Amino acid sequence: MKLLLTWIPALIVLIVGGSGLSAQDTPSSDTGAPSAHELIQRVEKIMYPDAKAVATLHFKASNGREENYGMIYYTRDRNQKIIVRMTAPDSAVGSDLLMIEQNVWAYDKRSNRIMKIASNQSFGATGFSYGDVVRLNYSDNYNPELKGESADGYQLELTAKDRGAPYYRIELDVDKRGGWPVKGVYFARNGSIVKEIRYTDVRNLGTGMKPVVLTVITPLDPGAVNIMTLHQEGLKDLPDRIFNKRNLETRTEEKL
Repeated sequence: MKLLLTWIPALIVLIVGGSGLSAQDTPSSDTGAPSAHELIQRVEKIMYPDAKAVATLHFKASNGREENYGMIYYTRDRNQKIIVRMTAPDSAVGSDLLMIEQNVWAYDKRSNRIMKIASNQSFGATGFSYGDVVRLNYSDNYNPELKGESADGYQLELTAKDRGAPYYRIELDVDKRGGWPVKGVYFARNGSIVKEIRYTDVRNLGTGMKPVVLTVITPLDPGAVNIMTLHQEGLKDLPDRIFNKRNLETRTEEKL
């Protein structure tokens, strides 16, 4: 298997925990319902804590091709900064990812080069994109609008702020009580559906209750299996100085 501009896993949503809501999470006073921005801030607080996490990505195409990836995540600032260290398969170990704000970089261990990657590019020909794997946050990339409310959840529509976002539009269902995403439908600029992501298996791995399994369904290969699972997650205060391209090679975070 090759080192890719076609590969690397994704990811995942993380959750911060179970204590009370902040002022940003409280309902709007005039309607009794949270605003779209408040809902997105709550999702990000749950899904993107400053943490170290361990995840796997299992992919099996309808033609039988199968890959299993292992990853360690180091994140801070609501996922504006993230390092993804590949732990499996052997051919991918050392070929790692860095995201700083909206820019995604990949380290090619064979050539000792760092390359910028488009966030909407497929990761290893799986249903996940690089943007999914590094978990680009919503606030930096999308303008949210509250489109509906049911007994169990809220329906949000997120529209890309610029062409740097991996998707043009997202329809996101958010659990009303928990605050985490339940399902996202992701659209291209021409209105076609790129994929659907389902967020399931809610549990507490150490940072609070959240869905730890992400399943991608894509019209390009509807019979394929695309599952990312979060296995471990612990809060960690990581210094800003490790989130740079040079550290893709020096791996300073592993000494902290």
